[in-house]
Amino acid sequence: MPSDQAYSTNVPFPDADGIETIATVLTGQGYFGAIDFPYDYDWISTYLIAGRVYQIDLFGEAHNDLLALSDTVLRGVYDNAGQVLFDSSDDDGGEGRNSRLSLQVDDDGYYFIEVSGFASVAGGYTVPVNDLTVQDEFTASQRGYLSEGRPVEGELSYVGDVDYFDVYLDVGQRYAITIDGHSSLIPQLRLSDRDGNLTSVVTQTQIGDDAFELEVVDSGLYTFEVSSPDAHYGDYTVSLSVADGESSDTIPANNTSQSVINRGNVFQGKIDFATDIDWIGLETRAGHRYDVVLSAIDGDWSLSDPVIQGIYTSNGDLIEGTYNDDSDGAQSKSSFVATESGRYFIAASGFMNDTGYYQLSVDDLGLDDDYSADIQTSARVTRFLPVEGDINFQGDQ
Repeated sequence: MPSDQAYSTNVPFPDADGIETIATVLTGQGYFGAIDFPYDYDWISTYLIAGRVYQIDLFGEAHNDLLALSDTVLRGVYDNAGQVLFDSSDDDGGEGRNSRLSLQVDDDGYYFIEVSGFASVAGGYTVPVNDLTVQDEFTASQRGYLSEGRPVEGELSYVGDVDYFDVYLDVGQRYAITIDGHSSLIPQLRLSDRDGNLTSVVTQTQIGDDAFELEVVDSGLYTFEVSSPDAHYGDYTVSLSVADGESSDTIPANNTSQSVINRGNVFQGKIDFATDIDWIGLETRAGHRYDVVLSAIDGDWSLSDPVIQGIYTSNGDLIEGTYNDDSDGAQSKSSFVATESGRYFIAASGFMNDTGYYQLSVDDLGLDDDYSADIQTSARVTRFLPVEGDINFQGDQ
């Protein structure tokens, strides 16, 4: 049963019929009641605001020794003068034999919901009233994004609300998805592809009331839905983790990384979670200058604010002055001269908690030498004019 914070009732159930009823329900909450005998009906008062869109549901629900009302009827909504509002009744407009209607009122004030069972049906019921004008955070057209290590807080704002999240899952990796919610929330989880088709998974195992583990057939972007049945709704936190407790990060943030970008080519990767850093190797030639550009990939879930954390030597030492964030709009650029031939590492990340897909490009600008070691040198030394120079790289003359 939903918690008393979200639902109210009077026990024993009042003989609630007419505008003198003592039964009441607040917007965003629910009222428990009972049709005590055949052809009984109840009135429940509620305060509504003009211009807002409300959804009123009537669910059959068992109470203690009472069976659930098996066939519900919303007989009408009345103003404080007892006049029924136009088009304010419903029978079986909800799921199964439950009833549902949406309405707007012209004036602020108290209104009265008349409920009953169909014909001689009796039993327990629940009446939630929800304001559909409430902003829905995660809709089918404006999904949230779920990634490892970054829990997302959401709210099922009304009965029947569904929240949608995009999530990138890799084949061969086992994931755990967990929902922590208010005691009145009974989360239901559904995974589909981007076209809304239910997804085939290698395995899917329930590991608790609010969690399950899964493995997908193909790597890609999926849609994950959070919902709750009947009259259950409220706040929740959803999180994604790797089931075995290890990080799903495929590129380490150190000089053991096996990911490599070839000069003149483009490397594409993904910042998997907040604080993730990818080290990408680059084979260099001593004395050559390299320009590095880190940018977002066009499309869904690109890395919106890429950052070059620095260029590192093969020993993992940072080259001073190679950190860069936003040198050209949302792109980050850095440049360095290789003092010796071999592998260097470019450290890519997102700003703050940013995650997503990126692309990395490197241009080899050739030798970066102040003076050549041949008769073509531009250096000229005289008795009165000394020349300053640098030995720019190993073997430079």
